[in-house]
Amino acid sequence: MTGLKARAVLNVFLAGSILALVVFPEAAMVQETKPVAPGRIAPPPAPAPVRRTGPEVRPTTTIVFENVIERSGITYVLKNSVSPSRYYYETMIGGAAVFDFNNDGFLDIFFPNGGTIPGLEKADPSYYNRLYRNDGDGTFTDVTDQAGVRGLGYSMGVATGDYDNDGFVDLYVCGVNHNQLLHNNGDGTFSDVTAKAGVPGIHPKFGKTWAITAGWFDYDNDGRLDLFFTTVYGIASFGKKNYPVLYRQESPFVFSDATASAGLAQLSPTSQAAWADFNNDGHLDLVTGGKVLVHRGTANHWLKVRLEGDGRIVNRSAIGTQVRLRLGDQTLTRQVEAGTGEGNQNDLTLHFGLGSHGTPVPLEIFWPNASRQVVGNVLPDRTISIRFGKSP
Repeated sequence: MTGLKARAVLNVFLAGSILALVVFPEAAMVQETKPVAPGRIAPPPAPAPVRRTGPEVRPTTTIVFENVIERSGITYVLKNSVSPSRYYYETMIGGAAVFDFNNDGFLDIFFPNGGTIPGLEKADPSYYNRLYRNDGDGTFTDVTDQAGVRGLGYSMGVATGDYDNDGFVDLYVCGVNHNQLLHNNGDGTFSDVTAKAGVPGIHPKFGKTWAITAGWFDYDNDGRLDLFFTTVYGIASFGKKNYPVLYRQESPFVFSDATASAGLAQLSPTSQAAWADFNNDGHLDLVTGGKVLVHRGTANHWLKVRLEGDGRIVNRSAIGTQVRLRLGDQTLTRQVEAGTGEGNQNDLTLHFGLGSHGTPVPLEIFWPNASRQVVGNVLPDRTISIRFGKSP
């Protein structure tokens, strides 16, 4: 940053805009005349310092948001095909995912998009889902076609998670008439493995369930991410019944419908889906449909990692921090996220199922300021707290 001595910068995507959040302590507002480097975002002019008389007052901060979408290179336009019939899904579309798909240390953005009505298809490029690669200089490049993520049908939401433990984050895209599991190949491309993995979101009796909110979590602590998605309406547009679904990952690329066996068959339609270990037994519990469902546990090992930023270089909640855990030839990846699904928030504590692995494990932490920290020989079956800049 030039022009002002800034303490923190945070980019946020909101309602079709990228907002650069700049935090300026008033006591440090020194106007400068240095030019802005090409490709960088210049902060707005600083307000004049507030001069006070009387007792000393602690400095306050001025927080400024600037919409930088015009020069970001992001041209995505949400297309929900508003119709005279006003179908439910026309008003509920518009998810987004912020994740690092190519492991270059810069967060990229994925946008689901709608389709035609009543056809529910992506009839032309204006309906495509979009993936924007962060170029690291304040701009993004549309890599949708190269990555192979145009999508199918009328898309709604998206969940990110490395379900096959190869170190690259994958996508599960929810929709009205199509769900897609997109495997990150690690070379900048994705492959549709929905049919191979057995996660199309199709009810054996009623057909395709309209999926709204989805999320990855390891509910049985076997080291493999499982998938849960919800529906909002018991009977949605066109008279189709809808049901929440839990997919358990049996082995890499192989999932089974565990909704009934896990005791979730009678869940009511809802957009609620949040995970947390309420009783601190190492197993994730589920809040959905106005219910708190406590997991009764397995014999598998686990590890929970609670991260904290210093509030200056790294935000206090450590949002955006990624932790990788190595188990043999597998890399388990988790990221601290501020929100999941439609208006949901999981516990910020990261959870790793370790299966039968009961010996110490190494952790690799990638903080939001691009610094890397290695923590070795962490014992399982406990919660470890790590603060940025300090050893645990």
